[in-house]
Amino acid sequence: MRYLVCYISLMPSQNKIGNFRASLSLCLNSGGWISPRRLELLAAIGRTNSISNGAKAVGMTYRGAWVAVEEMNSLAGVPLVKSWQGGHGGGGAELTEIGKQLVVELSRLSALQTQLFQSVAVLDEFD
Repeated sequence: MRYLVCYISLMPSQNKIGNFRASLSLCLNSGGWISPRRLELLAAIGRTNSISNGAKAVGMTYRGAWVAVEEMNSLAGVPLVKSWQGGHGGGGAELTEIGKQLVVELSRLSALQTQLFQSVAVLDEFD
């Protein structure tokens, strides 16, 4: 399955005229899209192996994160996160292979984006 990053929003940082930040969203082949915040949640779930801890890491409620995971899995047409209910050892969640690949590609794109923005020389103040 191929994904296309389709939305980049350039915003100057608050204090310097020449620094840019960009938010990456993911346009899916299904026509849906995954927002930057949800991509951040996906990465956090990958780091913590928990929807609850992933939600805390990105400042989201557990309920909001659970809904986001269900919607991302549905929109992608394949599971990005698999989860299981608690028992003796408690519940958990992990990224599927496609979810892991998506996070790796997002990280790679973010690094390239940082390199690109660092290579752009723009004045910090007006003459």
